[in-house]
Amino acid sequence: MHTIHYSTIPGNLAEIAPNNYKWLTTFVENKDRIEAWLAESFAAHPPPLYASVDLRFAGYKLAPVDTNLFPAGFNNLCTHDYPAATAAIKNILTQFNLPTKWLLLPENHTRNLAYWANIRVIQQLFIAAGCDIRVGTLLPEVTAKTTINLAHGDYVDLYPVITGTQGLMLDDFQPDVILLNNDLAEGVPTILKNTSQPVLPSLQAGWYQRRKSMHACFYDKVIEQFAALLKIDPWQLKAIGMAQENIDFDQSDTQQLLANNTANLFTQINQYYANYNIKQPAFVMLKADAGTYGQAVMSVTAPEALTQLTRSQKQSMRFTKGKRAVNSVLLQEGVYTIESFSENHATAEPVIYLINGQAIGGFYRINAKQTDHDNLNKPGMHFAPFSLTELLRNTHATDHARCYAYTVIARLAVLAAAKEIKELTT
Repeated sequence: MHTIHYSTIPGNLAEIAPNNYKWLTTFVENKDRIEAWLAESFAAHPPPLYASVDLRFAGYKLAPVDTNLFPAGFNNLCTHDYPAATAAIKNILTQFNLPTKWLLLPENHTRNLAYWANIRVIQQLFIAAGCDIRVGTLLPEVTAKTTINLAHGDYVDLYPVITGTQGLMLDDFQPDVILLNNDLAEGVPTILKNTSQPVLPSLQAGWYQRRKSMHACFYDKVIEQFAALLKIDPWQLKAIGMAQENIDFDQSDTQQLLANNTANLFTQINQYYANYNIKQPAFVMLKADAGTYGQAVMSVTAPEALTQLTRSQKQSMRFTKGKRAVNSVLLQEGVYTIESFSENHATAEPVIYLINGQAIGGFYRINAKQTDHDNLNKPGMHFAPFSLTELLRNTHATDHARCYAYTVIARLAVLAAAKEIKELTT
């Protein structure tokens, strides 16, 4: 694994955001209050087992732009942070009195070796926490143990899942808990609906019913409370937006409605920009309201662009993962990133990983082919791991404030997800 030195993060705040970073010190100054507030909130709303949160830091604001409850990418974490991840898993086992025999169910694809490296790291972390965890698949073509070879001689043993008298099992292995790393975008398999074993994260968190706009509503409520605690403007911690249903990108009526609603959103954003004396032009992200992997996402710099969509743009917005049709979208305030990597200043954004509501590591998503107002989760991206543990311990004071703020905002997004899941299950 290529590991960036743990003190490496893009730029020094005093250089890249000289007039706008000082508000972040509020996080460090109120750390005890923040930690107590989060602990109380998670006690009332237990977090999902794991999550990843994509963040955007624009200097004048820091906001989550995607919250994934079935995260891939554990292979991009710095190995220095593995102990923190293992400790968090041990806490889950103790806190919820969970058994130690687990079945890990991945996505239903087998060719992406980077994804399987992610599965291997998850498995290793649970093994280090004292679990007996094996990897199964629901793919009908896998009828016997299959070995997926990874880099450096590592591998994943994949077993076909069968139904036993006590639930799902692999050969003679009877797991007590099922760990999903499948976002269920295509629905819940019948075999999972009928099992008596606990499934984590909740089946209700799948993209077959989850909506980004619903998550945003819960996050807005969380941020209103949190911003009041710190006495700061909640806009500095969120991206405003709205949902639009019954979408057909081939229909002119749909395009005009999107343009009108986007124009209203631009008006709101520009008012905030005026209040904060922000000179950059506003932009809006158009996203499929369900799904991840960076699919069906578009940056819009003017409302009228939505009435002049090219054939290629329409096609890119028609489907998400698994060719699932897009019929509702989230119009969301675009958040610039002021972070970049290396001599060519490749555009970057942080991604924080969490286990049981605890930030345990992260990396930078970097894409030299995209600008500071584009979606970076596109071809050309790569990842630079950093050790969150060491960054929080050793960095320059202002950079420490930024990194700590990353962990706080990520946890607030997970708190919103916990409330969201509770709503979906009732």
